[in-house]
Amino acid sequence: VVKVYENVTKVPVCDKANCNRSKSHSKSIALSNDFVQVTRVESAKDHDTTGMVVARSADSLTVQLHNEQIQIQILQPVPTLTTNANLHDISLEELSSSLDNKFKVYRQCLKPGESSKTCYPFFHLSIACSSGKLKQETNNGMSWVSTFSGGEIEFKEPLPETKYTNAGLQLFERFIVCLVSPEMNRKDSSSSDDITVTIQMEDASLVSGGTANLCVFLHDQRLAGASAALVASHAIQIPPGEMSTTVTIPLASNWKNTCKQAGNTFEEMIEPSLYVALDNAFTDATLKYATSHGPCFDLSPGGHGTLVVQPK
Repeated sequence: VVKVYENVTKVPVCDKANCNRSKSHSKSIALSNDFVQVTRVESAKDHDTTGMVVARSADSLTVQLHNEQIQIQILQPVPTLTTNANLHDISLEELSSSLDNKFKVYRQCLKPGESSKTCYPFFHLSIACSSGKLKQETNNGMSWVSTFSGGEIEFKEPLPETKYTNAGLQLFERFIVCLVSPEMNRKDSSSSDDITVTIQMEDASLVSGGTANLCVFLHDQRLAGASAALVASHAIQIPPGEMSTTVTIPLASNWKNTCKQAGNTFEEMIEPSLYVALDNAFTDATLKYATSHGPCFDLSPGGHGTLVVQPK
């Protein structure tokens, strides 16, 4: 269950009547890289607005953390690895998002011994509200315990599905600030996810034409060793005398929910990608990959690729 707080941006950043901040503020850079800069602004007193998003704009965010404010400035869009941050984690509450969706803010709360399983398929900041220990277990059997100090800030890369368990004796609470590039929440400009493929003969002297069956596969580029998921297939023919043909391979409207690799759908993958390959099991095929050529990788939904072929 994800709770959305509609009024979290209404608390002023520096309003004495509301938060009684000290006149003197001590600023320090807590973290800085090519994508984000995080600044701590300390005040003399602790505040009862801890855990609240107190200010936001299109590319900045301020959260209250005990006796300091954490100011996050987006310097440039981070790389986009997925089209949607699809979180299914009952320990998360959505606090806020920026005005143009450059980031989203979640708060994770786990009681001692409590566990939750989720996937963070995006670059993010982890901001610990208090000290604690968090055990993390991945689906491939890896596990480790991370120790957090109150106010600790880390820049994290996308993570696969992981089980999180509070290994401490107190409530563990942290912010997950999802750094989102503008493309992450946009609608595809194409009218559908169908894949367009141009099949061309390698040599102009080879004008005999031919047939083949094309397969569209889904795979996670961060997941090695697992078989790709078949999304669609489409038989094609290059007429005799023609050097190429272009076809559109239709994808089912619900393919993002039904096609899975290692149990993960497109939305649940860290770095999902499509590719088109020749169907080696197609007995009527008279075409094969041209020398030094192969499948067409790194396609996005609605994308276009090229296969270079030659007669068998």
